[in-house]
Amino acid sequence: MYTDTTPSLTLEAGMLQEVEDILSPDKREMTDGCGLVSREAIDMIYSHYMNNREERQNYLEGVGSRSVLAMRRCPYSSFQGRLGGMKGMWIVDDRLGPGVIVQYRPSQLKYEVPFTAQNSGPCNIDSSFNEFHHTVEVKEFDMPPPPACLSRDAVQ
Repeated sequence: MYTDTTPSLTLEAGMLQEVEDILSPDKREMTDGCGLVSREAIDMIYSHYMNNREERQNYLEGVGSRSVLAMRRCPYSSFQGRLGGMKGMWIVDDRLGPGVIVQYRPSQLKYEVPFTAQNSGPCNIDSSFNEFHHTVEVKEFDMPPPPACLSRDAVQ
């Protein structure tokens, strides 16, 4: 069974980077399934995600579509999703940038696909380019913690 996702940003050349998994002293993966994104990347991903969700809702309601992307600042710091043959979590790293940067780790790669977006220079969109392999699909963004109340008993 496949997880329902919403397509968002389609990556272009130079936006995708591979970084090594972090290993513990006894060689266990400490970053299993966790990649990084720049602030600009998550804002773009969120904007495309929200636009696509609104387009889907408008279609279902029989309302016309909007052709202009509304840019939004993402209120979240991570998301769960897929990108080509990868899946996992991507977390904002404010040290990345400027620009749209999506970093993945080998532990996120479930199967191999050709990534033109990993090459630097102009993106060669030809017969080998597959938009599906270059589109970030969002399962869900992180959720804020629920409100909590402290009582005298909890503090003692």
